Amino acid sequence: MFAKIKDGVVAKFPYGLGDLLAENPTTNFPSTDLVALFPQTVAGTVEGYELVQCRPILTESYDSENYRLGDWAASNENGEWVARQTLIPLTDTDKAQVMHAKRVEMRAARNQLLTASDWTQLSDASVDKAAWAVYRQALRDVPAQAGFPFNINWPNPPA
Repeated sequence: MFAKIKDGVVAKFPYGLGDLLAENPTTNFPSTDLVALFPQTVAGTVEGYELVQCRPILTESYDSENYRLGDWAASNENGEWVARQTLIPLTDTDKAQVMHAKRVEMRAARNQLLTASDWTQLSDASVDKAAWAVYRQALRDVPAQAGFPFNINWPNPPA
């Protein structure tokens, strides 16, 4: 990821080869290597602009109940240019949609576990039917858990 910088401030981000070609429509460039065309050095500045490569920093965890990932933004952190995705607060409508989608997803996961254990209740199944019945009831009770659908204590199947 690249950013076009002027006087230490981001002028355009992200900045790519298409941007360079669009800004210079009458120039014939010998290569498509953006770094070679617009070097990352002070000597490589053009009209006071310089191109810097931004190290992407992935957002590993965030509160998905209250935020969503937005666009990438470039900034200079302790002399290094980095790019991070912004966090956008969810509206009440967004939160309701996220909650509904998560409920549907977790119920589908629960239903899959129930379906996978249906065989345990057949008359000729040689398993502890009572233990499996308790497990299956615990699966049915998952939506009633206080943390549902984001914090679920999944029951363990009988051994």
